[in-house]
Amino acid sequence: NVVILTGGTKKWNIKDIERNTTNIYTLEGENLIRQATFGRQLLSDPRTLTTFVNYAATIYPSDKYALVFWDHGGGPVWGYGVDGMAKPEKNSLFVPELKAALANSALAQKKAEFIGFDACLMATVETAQQLQDFAKYMVASEEVEPGFGWDWRWLRTLSENTDKDALISLKETVDRFVAFCEENSSWLFGDFDGTLSVTDLRKIDD
Repeated sequence: NVVILTGGTKKWNIKDIERNTTNIYTLEGENLIRQATFGRQLLSDPRTLTTFVNYAATIYPSDKYALVFWDHGGGPVWGYGVDGMAKPEKNSLFVPELKAALANSALAQKKAEFIGFDACLMATVETAQQLQDFAKYMVASEEVEPGFGWDWRWLRTLSENTDKDALISLKETVDRFVAFCEENSSWLFGDFDGTLSVTDLRKIDD
């Protein structure tokens, strides 16, 4: 089950996404089905993330969860995301705020298989240290990512064998991304080398 939180922008290229409100959708086939709306909440507010994770865990109780962030990334300096509705001084989620949001969520009781960042510059030891209590693995890029982001066909591969070891699936996700960058490098960046890593958060203290 794919559950999506949208917000933080004044304009969407996908016509099915409501503007000026924060919404939760599920992906059913190729269609987005709106499940809930929360009015005009900021995605740069940790409480919005907490609400989303708890809502998703409630409507889809599962043995395995994953949480993936998509937007801009600035690592431990600027944090994650840019909320176009927020004032510039508070338009992103700093890494300690990510930790605070997840500490109040269902992932504090049941770790996700992984937390991913389809965003630039989030694969740092500081980010990993802050998230280690909420997931087994972190998937993120040490460097900048291209605008087209991850090759999201990995979701289909993941859904076809949910019993597969998470680490094997995540390595495949990384390989897909690197290959995707090589295939599409001339599209935007010229010669672009994709960078993505899997970090075992259970070993981060060492």
